[in-house]
Amino acid sequence: LLVGAGPFNQVTRASFHAAIATAFRSITNKEIGTIAVAIPSDSPLSHESLVLAVTGGIAQGCINSGLYKSQQTRFVPELVQLVTSPNGVAVSAEHLHRGFVEAKAVTFARELVNLPPNDLFPESFAARAGASVKDLNCEIWDEARITSERLGAVLGVARGSNRPPRFVVMRYQNGGTTPPLALVGKGVTFDSGGLSLKTNDQMAD
Repeated sequence: LLVGAGPFNQVTRASFHAAIATAFRSITNKEIGTIAVAIPSDSPLSHESLVLAVTGGIAQGCINSGLYKSQQTRFVPELVQLVTSPNGVAVSAEHLHRGFVEAKAVTFARELVNLPPNDLFPESFAARAGASVKDLNCEIWDEARITSERLGAVLGVARGSNRPPRFVVMRYQNGGTTPPLALVGKGVTFDSGGLSLKTNDQMAD
């Protein structure tokens, strides 16, 4: 299966990722045991970017959002082989591992986004988040802890639901002497705000 990726000198990791995902969405409509992916040896991308684009694209192309369908509409192959040319660079185990980890994380995030709020609510979201990490210190704050920490905005939003709020704090503390990096995300599992302010066409998105 050949998929166009645009002008050669304008290929990016994102565009190559999209091309691989497009190919696998087409192929995995059928049950196929083994799929081989050719890794170009003369791409303008670095070897690491190529491997990450391929692994991420494969994961995105193999898995759809039909979480509750009784019959599969997409089939994950038993084996995917990455094929390089004789004069190409061998696929690095380190890059392959990183690609696998990234793909697994993105797939998990997509699943959380696609779950409906009767299945994914603050308590179940926090439980899934805690179960998903091994090397991180994870704290799950209940309503009493949130109140003691004076997180008024979280408590204010939570009053609009009969589900109690949760706040998840994860810490990775093996970074050595590197400066600390904090990522803050709004883990709202159901948000109806603003729909009445949008036009019909905008509400579809």
